Amino acid sequence: MFKRLSTLALLVFTSLTAFSQIHFINKPSWPQVLKQAQKEKKLIFLHLEDSKCGQCNEVATQGFNNTALTEKYSLHFISVRLDTETPEGKSVGDRLNYKGGPLSLYLDADENILARFPGTTSFPIKYLELADQAIAQSKKVGSIAELEKKYRAGDKSRTLLEKLIPARRELSKEYEGLLDEYIGQCTIDTLQSVRVVKFLLQQGLPIGSKARNNLYAVNGKNFKPGQRFTNHVDSIFYFIPYPERVTLNRQVIDKGFEKAVKEKNQNFLYQVTNFLMHTYSPDYSMGNLMHQRMIMNYHRQTKDTLQFLQHSQHYATALVLQANVDSLKKKDERLYQQRAKQSGNGGSFSYSPPSQWYYTELNSVAWSYWEMAKYTENLEKALGWSKKSIELYEKLRPANAVNSGQQAAFLDTYAHLLYKMGRRDEAIEWQTKAVEAQKEASMPSKTIDEALSKMKAGTLR
Repeated sequence: MFKRLSTLALLVFTSLTAFSQIHFINKPSWPQVLKQAQKEKKLIFLHLEDSKCGQCNEVATQGFNNTALTEKYSLHFISVRLDTETPEGKSVGDRLNYKGGPLSLYLDADENILARFPGTTSFPIKYLELADQAIAQSKKVGSIAELEKKYRAGDKSRTLLEKLIPARRELSKEYEGLLDEYIGQCTIDTLQSVRVVKFLLQQGLPIGSKARNNLYAVNGKNFKPGQRFTNHVDSIFYFIPYPERVTLNRQVIDKGFEKAVKEKNQNFLYQVTNFLMHTYSPDYSMGNLMHQRMIMNYHRQTKDTLQFLQHSQHYATALVLQANVDSLKKKDERLYQQRAKQSGNGGSFSYSPPSQWYYTELNSVAWSYWEMAKYTENLEKALGWSKKSIELYEKLRPANAVNSGQQAAFLDTYAHLLYKMGRRDEAIEWQTKAVEAQKEASMPSKTIDEALSKMKAGTLR
């Protein structure tokens, strides 16, 4: 799996003091967890992790270590932490459509997903926010049950569907069939009305779905060449607030990618990547970069190692070409000033430099080569990407950023690649630097320490 950096270099002006840890059930049985949640009228906090990413798990442990978090989770949640490499973890992961990597899910006793967080963080405030989101979402479940009862009793009206469809979507339940049913009740005039088009767009219409195809077919007329929008649908989409548009596009892309992987359908994948590139207009260079990234990840998830290695080389090369330090610094500064302005005079705010995406991505691709590549030529390329990620980090990291352990992760990758290439003494030198950087960041260093010991003993695999 990719070596995921669980925490980003955030400038955080809020702190939570850590004194205690979330209590997780020991050796849980999922059916028993569901029964317990129902009996105690609590929600479920499920953290799925992969033993292959020890650093991710250590970061999560640090994030869970907080008094306010412990109190809230004890009051509202049954907390479960599972390794997806174990039989129970794999069973639960399959049941909940787990795709890999660390993942936090917030559910009710009926397994309705109320909130989710892919990855981990050492900042407890994120888990407090997710808990509040899940609790708020759980209060809507009762009304959804009533809507579904009416639907089963025969009420298939558009009025009811306009309430039921978004309710099911928010709980990550299947709703595509309801969209088709809704479209089937609409006349052509209805499908051209601003209100109905906007409603449908706000449901994140899946790529290739009957509902999406019909909506665009009906509204693709009466637009002349040279106009900003090629159809009525896109013109209405831009009246939706920008943050909501971003979220909707992300949902459409994620759902499409998941379908392409599940069906191993490359033709459909290219439909998804075309949509993805369109969302980055007019930044076509970034759109093309994300197109390459998705194709690379598709081959990773479909376990086509040869294709993955080939496409990851294209992606990493493009990353290096676009990683101009001066332009990235300007981009970081623009966003920083924007966040500061939005927060008001002297207000607190969090800020993630856009530039960090380039060096974390390079590090991830380099790490995947340590896991998968066999030939020296490929490892040499990965070593170059790893070195570039370290250089970019050192040049672009804000001076007042919280030391989150990123540097240690980059050094760790570089050391592993050196070791695999037979340059053991150099690997030990760089891994020692990684251990020191991790301790300097006050982050758990068990995984990095163990790797150093194995390098010295010549037993690292």
